[in-house]
Amino acid sequence: MTLHELKALEFQLRDTEYRLRMDLLQRDKAWRERITAAMSLLCRMLAALVPDSPPRRERDEPVGVRPDERPVPDLKPRAITLEEYHAHAPEKFELWDGYLFNTVDHPDARHALLGLLLVNVGLLDAVRLAPEERWREALARVYGPAGP
Repeated sequence: MTLHELKALEFQLRDTEYRLRMDLLQRDKAWRERITAAMSLLCRMLAALVPDSPPRRERDEPVGVRPDERPVPDLKPRAITLEEYHAHAPEKFELWDGYLFNTVDHPDARHALLGLLLVNVGLLDAVRLAPEERWREALARVYGPAGP
């Protein structure tokens, strides 16, 4: 085969490849349009059959749990309810000047999350996270020195 024939063959190969790609793109587009139309029809049919569901509760409206009543941790871990989670867990994690959820002057979100975590972990495991002398100092500062 001559160089001219090889170049002509290469051109035909590239042209065929291009036409195949274009055909596939057109088929994909048509397929997507048909699937979209079918899904839309199916959704309309289902919507006509399924009764209206009750409106969804917003995250700030937990049932039976008041945001000012935080769960009290026990010595052993326990599961929290979905209502407790919605009432006390921050919406998303944020870092402000090195503090989670807000600055040092606004600890409410951190306290709420810590309360949930302490319920999940239990106080017995939580106290193992810091040395005993730090816990004793913290308890003395909050509740006063322990008597004999």
